[in-house]
Amino acid sequence: MKNLSRILVASLMAAVLLVGCGKPKTLEAYFDEHDDEWQEITETYGDMCDIEVEENTMTYTFDIGGSYEGEEKDALAEQLESTMDSMSSTFESSKELIEKETDVDVEMVIVYVDGDGNEIYSATF
Repeated sequence: MKNLSRILVASLMAAVLLVGCGKPKTLEAYFDEHDDEWQEITETYGDMCDIEVEENTMTYTFDIGGSYEGEEKDALAEQLESTMDSMSSTFESSKELIEKETDVDVEMVIVYVDGDGNEIYSATF
């Protein structure tokens, strides 16, 4: 009976270890293990924006150029918000595709900056 208990405990410990090793814990770890997929993303979108991954957050930063302040910046932010509202389903679909492929819950952040690097507008999906 003691041997059976030891075998059962050892089996459970092995199962726990195997389950724990199954998937990356973060999106960043996933891309560390799948550099080819990261390269494909950066080659596809790298000309349009900067892409960064930290933990489970994937940030796309678009530089729209110019320099904006005051009312001009506010008007541009409103326009970007309206555009993002109409494109939200595209970003949601991209997020869901990444989550399905990586088996990691992802936060996708879209940031628009001016030519000086000042944030004009951002949205999180």
